[in-house]
Order: sequence, then C-alpha cells, then structure tokens
Amino acid sequence: PPSWTVSAWSKCSVTCGDGWCSRQVSCKRLASSGASRTLPATACEGAEPPDRQQCSSNSCPAWVSSSWGKVHGQSLRSDACRRANKGSGIVR
Repeated sequence: PPSWTVSAWSKCSVTCGDGWCSRQVSCKRLASSGASRTLPATACEGAEPPDRQQCSSNSCPAWVSSSWGKVHGQSLRSDACRRANKGSGIVR
C-alpha cells in the first residue's frame, strides 16, 4: 500500500532566534522490484506529515550595559555584546 515518506529536516532558517526548518514529504508506493513510485497525496491514508516546523537556534547576541558609575569624577559604564544562555537568564 502507498505510504508517506519524509526526508530529514533541513537546518534552521536562522542562526539565532526562532526560524523554520523544512523537509520533503511525499506519498509513495514501493514496487516488488524495489523501485518506488510517487503518487498523489490522496493515495496515502492518514494525515500528511508536516513539511515545515518552527526551530529555535541559539539566542541572538544583544548589547548589555552595566550601571553607571563614577571614575575620577566622570560618569562611566561598560557595554558588551553578549549572548544569553537559552532559558537560563545567564549572560555570558
């Protein structure tokens, strides 16, 4: 009987933050010779597997600033571009 075949998921569409990944989904029938034949989606039973899903990569870098302070009578603070560990709230 015909069945759904799926390829591996692609890499995430972004290198940081939320994006999308995709894969090929098709309805195929395997012949006794071992060859497969692509059929219309209506030939397969059951719901068609998703061909796209959301993916989440590393957190995007962001500017992090320290509190203002006084050094030799001047107001100063430090700024750094950092990436937060996903879900931890820890900035490294």
